Amino acid sequence: MEPVEKERASTPYIEKQVDHLIKKATRPEELLELLGGSHDLDSNQAAMVLIRLSHLLSEKPEDKGLLIQDAHFHQLLCLLNSQIASVWHGTLSKLLGSLYALGIPKASKELQSVEQEVRWRMRKLKYKHLAFLAESCATLSQEQHSQELLAELLTHLERRWTEIEDSHTLVTVMMKVGHLSEPLMNRLEDKCLELVEHFGPNELRKVLVMLAAQSRRSVPLLRAISYHLVQKPFSLTKDVLLDVAYAY
Repeated sequence: MEPVEKERASTPYIEKQVDHLIKKATRPEELLELLGGSHDLDSNQAAMVLIRLSHLLSEKPEDKGLLIQDAHFHQLLCLLNSQIASVWHGTLSKLLGSLYALGIPKASKELQSVEQEVRWRMRKLKYKHLAFLAESCATLSQEQHSQELLAELLTHLERRWTEIEDSHTLVTVMMKVGHLSEPLMNRLEDKCLELVEHFGPNELRKVLVMLAAQSRRSVPLLRAISYHLVQKPFSLTKDVLLDVAYAY
């Protein structure tokens, strides 16, 4: 899979008409019609159709049952399954959560294929992709198979925490999956101490509120945040001040 990613990085992707149609679709029928038309979908486009379907049906969950029975939908899953190794890393990280959200049966070979592909690629996926996948497993599926995958993802997140290089990624990971693993949260707090001087007021606020919500009292981190709130010329809004007061 790595060569596909390198090729994509060196050669800018030129958006095609079908990509535009997928993004602009407002009804599931519009997306399913792409399977029976003149468009020859590749694996990434098939994945994007599923991701878009999940988004549209989040507003109409009662329609998921009908979708799963649709012949075009099964054609879409078969296409994806046959070319899953060609799906881009970022798309794959969104795809798994979309399949969970759509209610694809756990025994489905297409769902199992995507989960296995995630396992094979874990060492190559970016840290933010691992965090997104972990959040999907934790929030969108309570099945044993997804919880086993979640445990593997958390192990990788715990081992690779030093890869985090910016405050935005750090705060996002802490908020989304930090509460799922005590060892991971401890390492993320250490990373916060390393990057805290680069935090803006909103990021400092989010970390404080999160620590308070989880009843965590990391004294070194709280002292560092307090120092930067006092020393830096931040313009603190009323909402930020209220959240800071709540956190302390």
